[in-house]
Amino acid sequence: MGHLLISRERLRTPDDQPTDAEVLLLGPISVLPEYRRQGVGSALIHSALPICQARPELAVVLAGHPEYDPRFGFVAAREFGLLPDWDAAMIYPFRPELNHHAGLKLPL
Repeated sequence: MGHLLISRERLRTPDDQPTDAEVLLLGPISVLPEYRRQGVGSALIHSALPICQARPELAVVLAGHPEYDPRFGFVAAREFGLLPDWDAAMIYPFRPELNHHAGLKLPL
């Protein structure tokens, strides 16, 4: 019916060098056409976030939709000073030390 991929990535410096700060990248998320608009994608995200939150990474990031993903607790990465400064660069923060990484790039 649906699929969601989670991978571990590192925040990067503005010149694209990896740092020690790790995040989880959520996506791609896909749902078979005949199961769309039935809550499958939402169920995948709702079941994945507690699993992610139990891990040591700072946050979950995704290239999302600013009108859809906030319902799950995602916010614009720019609220933490993270790059890229796109509306679709979304983050679900877990750890307060995420605030210390302003100016770094998400692995999107």
